[in-house]
Amino acid sequence: MAVLDVAMPGLSGLEVAARIREREPDLPVIILTCHDDVTFMQTAVRLRLMEYLLKPVNLVLLEEALGRCVDEMHHRERLEISLQGGARFNPNTGTAAHKGVRVQLTQNENRFLTYMSKRRGVMVDPHQICRELGSKSKLSLNALRNLVYRLRGKIGREAITCNKDIGYTLP
Repeated sequence: MAVLDVAMPGLSGLEVAARIREREPDLPVIILTCHDDVTFMQTAVRLRLMEYLLKPVNLVLLEEALGRCVDEMHHRERLEISLQGGARFNPNTGTAAHKGVRVQLTQNENRFLTYMSKRRGVMVDPHQICRELGSKSKLSLNALRNLVYRLRGKIGREAITCNKDIGYTLP
C-alpha cells in the first residue's frame, strides 16, 4: 500500500498515485493532505484511492483506513495467495503454509512461486522459467525439477501441476 501527501518534493502525491495506478491498478493508496480543494479530491476519485484524509489526521480514521487497505490486499490476494489444495503463499515474507504448518521458502522457491502466481492457470515452458529465474544465477532444467519437487513437498503436490516436458502451472 502507499500513503502519500499531495505536496511532496518533485512529483505530487497525486502524480505518484497516477504512476502507481499504471503499474499496480489495485494497490491501495491513501492521500494525507491539508489541501481540501475539490479539484484534488476529484482527481483522487478518478485514481480510485482508498482514502483522502485531511491534516491534521485523526488517528482513528487513519487506523480504519489502513485496516481497509489490509482487508483489500487480503481480498485481492496481495498479502497471501491461495494455492490448490489449501496451501497459502506469502511472497512478501517468503513463507508458505500447508495443513497448518508454515515454512520458510528458499529464495528460489519464493521467486518461482511469485513468477508462477503472476501466470496462474497458464502452462509455462520449463525453459522459459529457467531463463526468467536464472537471470541472476544459472538455473538448469534439473535444478528446476528439484526445486519443484522440494516445493511440492512443502505446499502439497496439487499446488503445482507438472506436465513432463510441457511445463508447470499453478491451477
